Amino acid sequence: MPYQYSTPPGEKCGLGKLVQTTSIPRFFIVPRDDIIGAFYTNLRLLRQYNSVRKKMTDPFTTVASLEALKTSKLLCVKPAGLRIALAYVDGKVFAVDDSCSHEDAALSKGSLHGECIKCPLHGSRFDLNNGAALDEPAEDPIKTYPVQVEGDDIRVML
Repeated sequence: MPYQYSTPPGEKCGLGKLVQTTSIPRFFIVPRDDIIGAFYTNLRLLRQYNSVRKKMTDPFTTVASLEALKTSKLLCVKPAGLRIALAYVDGKVFAVDDSCSHEDAALSKGSLHGECIKCPLHGSRFDLNNGAALDEPAEDPIKTYPVQVEGDDIRVML
């Protein structure tokens, strides 16, 4: 939601507050006599608005550190109530659903075989690139997620 500067009723100047609105403000109006104070208040509010807008438009979520994944090769993370298995293979990071499509087994407790992940329960293998089931008894693919690596952060599009 966009934010707008609001002054409490009856106040001609002083500190206001940032409130949610339904429209995107083009500029902020600050009722203050001090021009320099108004400039810095507008600057502070604009920075606050831009950080909120960036969070609203950024579809990727930081879920783990690359160092932790390099150590374990397979890792289960739980952003936004989802179970996602992260895999590190030959310098590439993959993100897939942590549940096997055949049974509700945690794929992060399985093993890696090249760019495939093997279910620990019945041995079904899934391609990490597209989620396709390669072996029976699983027939349905698992969901894959786009991944970004920025420095030591692993970011997944949910």
